[in-house]
Amino acid sequence: MKGRLIKKVCRLLLDKRAVSPAVSSTILTTAVVTLGFAVLYWTYARSSAFNTEYADVMEGNLARIKEKLVFEYVFYDRSSTELDAYLMNCGTADDVHLVNVYLSNSSWHQQFSNIDLKFLNGTSTLGLDTQEEGYFKLVSVDLVAETSYSIRVMTGRGRWFDATFIA
Repeated sequence: MKGRLIKKVCRLLLDKRAVSPAVSSTILTTAVVTLGFAVLYWTYARSSAFNTEYADVMEGNLARIKEKLVFEYVFYDRSSTELDAYLMNCGTADDVHLVNVYLSNSSWHQQFSNIDLKFLNGTSTLGLDTQEEGYFKLVSVDLVAETSYSIRVMTGRGRWFDATFIA
């Protein structure tokens, strides 16, 4: 009986048919678990990138909403053909800078770029912070007297602010 048992154990240990399915199952399980962890890491990295992108977009939109420029005074000097526009940043967003200025009436439209924004004391600035006042000049502007004009400024964040004046 002992001899038969030893023969059966030897045959079981030397039989390759029983070992092959066990090894393949182990390899397949390891591959599936590894692939699962790789997919989990990839989804974590993608969701983290999406969260960062979403936060940046929301921060930019909030800053845009907080912008508020008010025209305090618009003055046109016919003798020098210069238009002075005085602005105040009464919003809660800092660094409000001007990209373009549009001047128009019912039949005419002109765009100005590279606006030289200045503080009231005459020093140049790139943008107005909260509660700061400044002005810009448009030179060589030939406007008709006693005619209504519209002036519109576009900020760096894409907001529009406009006013109407009579030359």
